[in-house]
Amino acid sequence: MKKLEYIKNYNSKFKKNSSNILCLCGSSKSKKISNYDRYGFLSPTNICLTCGLIYTNPRPSEKLINNFYENGLYRIFYESINPYEDLSKKLSLKDLENKYKFEYDNSKFIYKKLKKLITKKDNILEIGMGGAWNLFNFPNKQRLYGVELDRYLCDLAIKKGIKNTQVGSFEKISNFKVKFKIIILNHVIEHLFTLKKDLNIISKYLLSDGYIYIGCPLYDHSHNYGEFQNVHNYYFTKNTLIHYLSKYNFDLIKWGEEDKINQYAIFKQNKNNKVFYYQKNLEIKKVINRFNEFKYFQDQKYKNRNLIKKFLGSDITKMIKIFLNSYRKFKIYFKIKIYGENKIRNDRQKFKL
Repeated sequence: MKKLEYIKNYNSKFKKNSSNILCLCGSSKSKKISNYDRYGFLSPTNICLTCGLIYTNPRPSEKLINNFYENGLYRIFYESINPYEDLSKKLSLKDLENKYKFEYDNSKFIYKKLKKLITKKDNILEIGMGGAWNLFNFPNKQRLYGVELDRYLCDLAIKKGIKNTQVGSFEKISNFKVKFKIIILNHVIEHLFTLKKDLNIISKYLLSDGYIYIGCPLYDHSHNYGEFQNVHNYYFTKNTLIHYLSKYNFDLIKWGEEDKINQYAIFKQNKNNKVFYYQKNLEIKKVINRFNEFKYFQDQKYKNRNLIKKFLGSDITKMIKIFLNSYRKFKIYFKIKIYGENKIRNDRQKFKL
């Protein structure tokens, strides 16, 4: 099925399989800022006018979204990865390492942030592990565990030596029969449907002196407002992330930015029910201002395009567009040929094929 056809079918199913929800703070007061994600999937995005959290409402059914993951469509649409195709080709371990070199090289960030907190005897779990790129950096593969909805990525992880894997979500953690010193949720928390319930499950399987690592997009930056995804239920700023984790009994140990797009945070369990608070009126104002900044620059971009079209005329503008598209296709093809597909994934937004 072609991508445009799939998007059309998805949007039709969304209308029949979605429901209205409240914000995590319990409020129904919100302002809609977007109706579609960047690929045209229906994904109504709102700002809560009580706490400033950005969230999806109405929300698609878990069944609709799980189908999107389980069939590998998330990786194909958002990451240009097709593990099913790679595994069906029966590539050698060395070939797989070369093909996914980009993922493994860029996964070292998490290990660097956590290595001082662990020993070789500690059990480490990643939920939503992908192809186990993050886990592969940690020592002692026998103590590394992963849960992933995409069965082909699980197969890829197993082939790479991470044997303790389960296809599925949070409910599969119980199959491991161990507790963990570290539980990693890297670009997972924004996808969750039942945040409080899932964090309670994590608490159950986390050692009393254990940590959770969370990585997710940072919506204190205006440029991220063009990155909405149909599979994201929440979009966190620094304040809303720390607040809701503390509300669900996790204390912040360390927070920081990663590559000026994402944020990471390390938490420990909080047994004192101490909640982190922020000035909600300022948070709401900040979030709306960031969205307006993004919208302003988008409007300016389109105005400049129309101005060029008006100045040069439709025919010349069309010829220039055809030339630029051809140049971009040639350039990306050249880079793939020389460096390999995974080396250039950071540039995927620059080259619209």
